[in-house]
Amino acid sequence: MPKYIFLDTFALNMLTRDRYDALSRYLYENDLHLVITPILLVEYFSPVLQQGDRTEKAVLLLMEHDFVIVNQDTIMDLEEGAYPAALARLPAAYRSTDNLDTLNDDQRFELLYQLFHHGIPASGFDLKTWAENHRRNKATWTASVDAILRNAMTTGTLGNKEDFVQSLDIRLCNGLELAARQLKGFEKLDRFYPERLKKLNHILKNRDTKVMKGIHLSSLITWYDYVIACKKIKDSDMADIFHAIIFPYCHVVIADGSRVDVIHRIQREDRLYQHMKCYDMKGFLKELQQ
Repeated sequence: MPKYIFLDTFALNMLTRDRYDALSRYLYENDLHLVITPILLVEYFSPVLQQGDRTEKAVLLLMEHDFVIVNQDTIMDLEEGAYPAALARLPAAYRSTDNLDTLNDDQRFELLYQLFHHGIPASGFDLKTWAENHRRNKATWTASVDAILRNAMTTGTLGNKEDFVQSLDIRLCNGLELAARQLKGFEKLDRFYPERLKKLNHILKNRDTKVMKGIHLSSLITWYDYVIACKKIKDSDMADIFHAIIFPYCHVVIADGSRVDVIHRIQREDRLYQHMKCYDMKGFLKELQQ
């Protein structure tokens, strides 16, 4: 099974610009596949910035190294669908090993350059659509998190980590959230969904939403950021917390320092996430010097 590395937007930009050779060597030596997401592509390309070296260096990195394109929404749906079993592997919407090996260098460069500017429409990857979705989600992010915290305060789960995280895990599962609302009488549906209610009752009995490890990590980060640390809710946090859904399927993660500090705290408390090597930029630069 492949080993994966995730670099957030800042890390990808800085490392391909300033430490390209060292990064490339690290990927080869550790046999790592890069993880690319729609959010990362949207954040990485901006038509109002002078792209130049920024985009081209990233393209060259993907020409040299295997990569996958992964959508965190897919992971959430598949984790919910697999419950009470765990999702076994990272679900990739696109694998370079399946699509690029037959292309020559010029064809590969052109396709990857288009990926960072337009997506790959033939494969269903439309950067314009992704950008519009990202903009809408970002516009409602602070209100959504505020609503979650207010609901937790109303229901009494704000003061209990396990209750808060389980409630948020359920909320992040479309089917389970609908089942919970139906069970409470908030929704009157034409169809009854016994399989969803069965899963929900299983969760309420066993309190084991951590099986959905990507969703669960995202909820834990939300708890530590907004409840324990009382951080101000910012729309710029959205990408970090959504990307955290991918982290448990990666061997190496390079992310923002405050995010990494929270993950290290979670790792000290939960074996489920101890396999991940998580670095902020300073720590990863030291790793590259080893």
